[in-house]
Amino acid sequence: MRRSTGSPARRRPTQEQLAVMRLPGGPARVLAGAGSGKTFTMTELVRSHVDDHLRGYGGTPPEKVLALTFTVKAAEEMQRRLLAALREQALKLTVANFHSYALEMVKENSAVLGLEPDSPVLRRGRAWMMVMDELGAEDLELRRLDLADPATAADKALVLLSRAKNDLVDLTGLRRRTEEDLHRAPTEEMRRLFEKRLDLVELARRFEERRKEAGLLRYEECSISAPASSPTPVSERHTGPATT
Repeated sequence: MRRSTGSPARRRPTQEQLAVMRLPGGPARVLAGAGSGKTFTMTELVRSHVDDHLRGYGGTPPEKVLALTFTVKAAEEMQRRLLAALREQALKLTVANFHSYALEMVKENSAVLGLEPDSPVLRRGRAWMMVMDELGAEDLELRRLDLADPATAADKALVLLSRAKNDLVDLTGLRRRTEEDLHRAPTEEMRRLFEKRLDLVELARRFEERRKEAGLLRYEECSISAPASSPTPVSERHTGPATT
């Protein structure tokens, strides 16, 4: 999708945007870069589906529409535009960013996941401090990780954990794979690399143990747990367009 031109107040959709707005239904994947008007296009897609329903031309009932974005800012912008266009009907829509929607699903089904319904979400600053505490633990044994810059080491451990969660890889599996890579490493430089990764995996493991003992949630965990926690699949709750 090409970058849209013109001011938002008088914007005219491009041909690519129009093609998306006129999608009749069913799954569709649209590749669009930064500044291409994704929020505007998806907002118009939702508006047209609901408008068609209200006019009796098919479309989608507003209570069946789920519109998801990556950022809170984009979700708020979409909500404002849909309220202006659909008025009270927009209140029946579900518009949110991925993490907030996942957290809502997890809290609704907390008993299934063995969680307290009011479990707090762990912010990155506190998570970083918890990893820093682990770096100072007397029983921590590391192979190669440079502790001259503990702040960077803590960041790397959290990044590794987030990527593992997003890739649906548990830390036990990541450790096993890294140990296999270490065993096959052809050079000393690569051995050092895999040994550092094992240190980060250990830090992430210790952090996860503390987090679970404290009953804290992470947004990445909510995104993974939410689909499995609900007895009603998202596809049955919402049949209308979803944005990404």
